[in-house]
Amino acid sequence: MNCVLCKGNLIKGNVNYPVDLSDKFILIKEVPADICNQCGEYYLDDEVFKKVEDIVNHVRKSDFGIEIEVVKYKQQSA
Repeated sequence: MNCVLCKGNLIKGNVNYPVDLSDKFILIKEVPADICNQCGEYYLDDEVFKKVEDIVNHVRKSDFGIEIEVVKYKQQSA
């Protein structure tokens, strides 16, 4: 599979996935992705994206007045 932006090769790796909500910023670390070895663009498969959505929804519901939340993908998706 190739990158849709630059046609570079995709390699398996992990990325930090930022989510900017209106009242909070979430950074999900070590998210599995296919990463372009040329431009750095990354792609999440459907299963990983669903887990990322679940993490975001969980963090959104747990409102402790925290504006910036950093979570590890593997700890939250287990």
